[in-house]
Amino acid sequence: MAQRVRGPGPVRRLRVLVSLTGWQVIEERRVGRMNVSRSRDLPASPRRTAGAWFEALDAEGNVVYRRPIEHPGERSVELFEGGRIFRKPLPGQEVSVEFLVPEAEDVSSVRVVIDGKEIPYRHGKQRQAGYQMTDRPGKRSKRGSDDGNR
Repeated sequence: MAQRVRGPGPVRRLRVLVSLTGWQVIEERRVGRMNVSRSRDLPASPRRTAGAWFEALDAEGNVVYRRPIEHPGERSVELFEGGRIFRKPLPGQEVSVEFLVPEAEDVSSVRVVIDGKEIPYRHGKQRQAGYQMTDRPGKRSKRGSDDGNR
């Protein structure tokens, strides 16, 4: 995947809750000008890719930008018993993470993928394919403005 997002520009900062069964935006802010981390490619492999990430897509569904996120199914606690240390998975966890999504002209939606499967976006009680970048107008950020002024 070619990195189509370069240099500082307008960014949508999304605070989201992600679980293995769905995700939702709980806060959104627009930042007028900010650098984002470099997009990540998936490894070339015939096997399904493990892990969790978000993708910004263009109107045709092509990936414009991708970043890894914390995997909600891999949370665990360290326990001590009988002089041994071991990890116990925490079931049904929901993690709060932040997505920095470039507001490039060709970015139209965002999706979350966990272990190779797209996770449904929850908008209220409805589930839909992904978060549409036109869903909400956003809030003013201290570091930038709503209208993308640079």
